[in-house]
Amino acid sequence: VSTRLLALDGAGHAEWFADYAQWEAGQERKTTEERSIRVSEERSALGKPSKRKGLSYKEQKEWDQIETRILKAEERVATCQAAADDPSIMSSAVDLQERHAALHAAQQDVERLYARWAELDEKRAQAV
Repeated sequence: VSTRLLALDGAGHAEWFADYAQWEAGQERKTTEERSIRVSEERSALGKPSKRKGLSYKEQKEWDQIETRILKAEERVATCQAAADDPSIMSSAVDLQERHAALHAAQQDVERLYARWAELDEKRAQAV
């Protein structure tokens, strides 16, 4: 007479049960758990927004125009540099300060454009 039941699950696992009814209850519980896990995975997969890869329409337009914008900004820096180096204003502190402030702003604009270009380039690289 057997007092315990050895159940094999077919995946290489074995488990002892007191009787057949206990084994059936365990199987039902496993099936319910697997089903709830599968349903929650499906819900989470449906609920997640799809990750956008690459550039959006606006970003693509910006990417297409950024090189031209950088060249114009660099020309503006060169113009401001020439204006700041003008010997005729060296004696006027106010004019000199204004021209150097304009030069600084133009240089910051170029740096900002290069940073944005790098950011857009990184996004484009992720799409590949």
